[in-house]
Amino acid sequence: MDYARTGRRIHTVEPAYVDTPLLKDRTADERQSIAQMHAMGRMARPQEIAEIVAFCPSIFHHWANVRVNGGSSAR
Repeated sequence: MDYARTGRRIHTVEPAYVDTPLLKDRTADERQSIAQMHAMGRMARPQEIAEIVAFCPSIFHHWANVRVNGGSSAR
């Protein structure tokens, strides 16, 4: 709350697996297994995470943690 008076907002984005080159060394079976952990049946695309990050500053909130996990935490 110390930063609220200064007009600063604090947001965090908590993505699950994102389909990036970091996973390129995984086998196709491993990648499919990772994708199936998400209720949507796929990993997030980098652009989807970027859109959430771009949206956060418009929220009239002092603090927010946005889980971007394709529904995996709902399981």
